[in-house]
Amino acid sequence: MSKEPLTLTHEQLSTLIDTAVSSAVKTAVAEMKKPAPLTDREEAEIKAAQAYRLENANAVKEKLARKRQEQAVCAHRHPRKDGGASHLVHVRDNDYPTSPGYLYCQSCECRIRPEDPLWRKLDPGAKFDTNLYVELFQETTPTGAEIIG
Repeated sequence: MSKEPLTLTHEQLSTLIDTAVSSAVKTAVAEMKKPAPLTDREEAEIKAAQAYRLENANAVKEKLARKRQEQAVCAHRHPRKDGGASHLVHVRDNDYPTSPGYLYCQSCECRIRPEDPLWRKLDPGAKFDTNLYVELFQETTPTGAEIIG
């Protein structure tokens, strides 16, 4: 190496310092942003929360399966010995005046709608059966029940 003095302009020196400092700062910031490793307690809390959510989700799935099973078995009518009347109420869809509405079974909480592609999208949880709807609609008495929304 030569012992000659090195001459740098102010701009060159600023660029050299900026480059050295910026790479050191970037490295330091990247290290600071890294999350701290989880402690055993935090890992246990996360696993417990995930187990709780999984248990809750399975309980909800079972409840929905039981409800679907109940709806499949329900006749939507009282037995003949109890008068043979219907458990159904006709509900109109106010936002859709051309819609025939749906029948709501107060026993199994089922919504029965006539087959309609629009309502399949808007109310996927309903039971779609035009023949059943017409048959049961004839047994209902108008109550004036409406959805107000």
